[in-house]
Amino acid sequence: MFRITTDYDEDEQPDDDLLYILMDALASSHSRTATVEEVGGRRRVMQIVAAADRSYSVRHCEHGVDGLDILAAHQLVRHCLRAGGDWEAALASPACRVVPEDYAGTGLTLARAFLDAARKQPRPGVLPMYVQWHGRAVVGGDTWTGAPARGRMVVRVVARDRRHGHGLEIRAPRGRVDGAPSVQLWPREDGEEHMLEYEAADGLLQLTNVYTEVVAGRERVGRWEGNAAMAPEIVSPRRRVYRCNHAETGPPTFGDLVLAIELFDDEDQTWT
Repeated sequence: MFRITTDYDEDEQPDDDLLYILMDALASSHSRTATVEEVGGRRRVMQIVAAADRSYSVRHCEHGVDGLDILAAHQLVRHCLRAGGDWEAALASPACRVVPEDYAGTGLTLARAFLDAARKQPRPGVLPMYVQWHGRAVVGGDTWTGAPARGRMVVRVVARDRRHGHGLEIRAPRGRVDGAPSVQLWPREDGEEHMLEYEAADGLLQLTNVYTEVVAGRERVGRWEGNAAMAPEIVSPRRRVYRCNHAETGPPTFGDLVLAIELFDDEDQTWT
């Protein structure tokens, strides 16, 4: 067990997402420092310090490392506190400066992984198109480009996990889907098909998985939280498969909802 103390709060045994959040908030705190100490055992203290340039230092006794990216610092602290390793050796290792490119082993949820990746964009704060997860490109939502300006979309349910209320939202930014700006589908059975008419003047369709959740006693539709994400497979210019992960499924499996989607062009009356 360990405790992390900042200017704002004191948390015992924070999970990996909360540890990242606490570290991220250090840059706006007065001391810019978090103190980490073991609870109920041999007392060892680690300090995490955020610099003005939003780099991080991690120190234990006379050992320390400076100039770390927040994810590298997060992984170093996580390793020391959870893996029970040698703190001094970890701080002295060149490996502590390595920033993971694949988020699957970081302990972060997919939503937190996207926010971390946004820090590294040419325009910081802009969410990236995808993150790597076990070597797979994973998206919060997919923009389908080059769609026929007018046509039909067939959505086939390949598989669904009955534990969750899980669906798909389809939006045409400059058009309509079944007469509305957006449509939500909530599959009930494997193998069912939905045919939707759409117009997309710019050839763009936006798709994201959605889910139901209860907040303050009321049901609402959620998206882009926790481990909610999609792993798209482009089969052809007008055929894609989406393997969706529910917000509450962790670690992600991308098997909670699997959809095969095809576009039909009203102009030539063919599938391509």
